[in-house]
Amino acid sequence: MVDAPAAIQGKWMHVAAVVGKGIMTLYVDGKNIGSAGADINADNFMLSYIGRGQNLDGSLFKGAMSDFRIYNYPLSDEQIAQAAAGQSSGIDNIELPVADAVSVEYYSLGGVRLSAPVKGALNIVKTCFADGTVRVDKTYIK
Repeated sequence: MVDAPAAIQGKWMHVAAVVGKGIMTLYVDGKNIGSAGADINADNFMLSYIGRGQNLDGSLFKGAMSDFRIYNYPLSDEQIAQAAAGQSSGIDNIELPVADAVSVEYYSLGGVRLSAPVKGALNIVKTCFADGTVRVDKTYIK
C-alpha cells in the first residue's frame, strides 16, 4: 500500500499509477511518491474499478476527472512528469495498427458481463483483437 497525500478541495491534481513487473508506483503531480507490490490479473480487468479500492471496502472516489488513460506498457518517470506538466510526452499521439476484432464483450457499469448490449444505456464494451490488444470503451447504445 502506498500512502498518497490528501486531495485538497478545489485543486486539480495529476495522479498516475504505473504497474509493471508486479510493482505499482504512484505519482502525484509528476512526483514518484512510492511503490508497492501489485497483484493485478489482466484476465480479471473488469473486476478493477476506477475510484474504489480492489478490496471493495467502500472507500469511494469523490471528485471529478478531466482525463483518464490506460496504456499497455509502463510509462517512465520522465513521461509521467511531462504528462503532469501538460507537455507533449510522445504518448499522446500513438497510432496503433488496426487488427481484426476477434471478440466483443458487453458489461454493465457495475462490471457484470451481459449477453448483449443494453439499449438506451451506457455499456462497457471490451473488444479483443487478433494481435492480442484489448480495447475497452464506455459507449451509449441507442
